[in-house]
Amino acid sequence: MTESERYDAALLERVARKEQAALSELYDRFSAVLFSVAVRVARDHGSSVMRSLFRFFTAWLIRSSQSLVQADSAAPTSTAESWL
Repeated sequence: MTESERYDAALLERVARKEQAALSELYDRFSAVLFSVAVRVARDHGSSVMRSLFRFFTAWLIRSSQSLVQADSAAPTSTAESWL
């Protein structure tokens, strides 16, 4: 596991504990990538799509991140970046 993947795993653990600061950090870490995809998909409505996408992702992540926390951190099946 790379340093970045370890960092993301720790960040997701914090999100799973519903730490608001972790959610803000996750947004800061991945929002540029999400915005880029949203702009390509929705053209002129990229920022609106991005906000909706992040709200949906946040709700889904909080519900599903419990399984990530329980997973063996030495052998992860996915990363935060791959989910996005």
